[in-house]
Amino acid sequence: MKRIIGLVVLSMVAVVVLIGCATRYQKSGATGGYSDAQIDANTFLVEFRGNGYTSRQTVEKYLLFRCAEVTAEAGYDFFITVGGGVESKDYSHTTTTPGHFSSSTSGSATSFGNMATGSATTTGTYTPPKTNTYNYTKHGGSVRIKGFKGEKPTDNQNAYDAREIMKYLGPSIK
Repeated sequence: MKRIIGLVVLSMVAVVVLIGCATRYQKSGATGGYSDAQIDANTFLVEFRGNGYTSRQTVEKYLLFRCAEVTAEAGYDFFITVGGGVESKDYSHTTTTPGHFSSSTSGSATSFGNMATGSATTTGTYTPPKTNTYNYTKHGGSVRIKGFKGEKPTDNQNAYDAREIMKYLGPSIK
């Protein structure tokens, strides 16, 4: 029984170590990341999904940075967002550790001739099962963008210069 409990604890530690960090800026995988697809000649769908340790602000920054990269890689100078955004979903995970009983017995005996008398006492402690619930939020977003060449229009708040975004956000991307 102790071995089974040890294996369960070891497995839980391994999972925490593997996913215990915020999602890095990476291609989409088990712990989140970005993905993108070209929809037509100058339209792209860009997504970024974080894990339970990734803040909404980080997801927004990574998503915007990936939009800039996609725009520049496709040979465009600026992009305009035409739809999408970041959303948050709440999750909970419940774990239960099994209950257990531990005991100790002590005794004494006396003998006289061919007769013996004795007594024994057993005491025990029962620890009931323990349930823990962990609540967390995952942030993720998708945005449709259109890429264009030339100067970014100054009158459109949804227009972004791809190279400027990469210049200013690049140093903070991990």
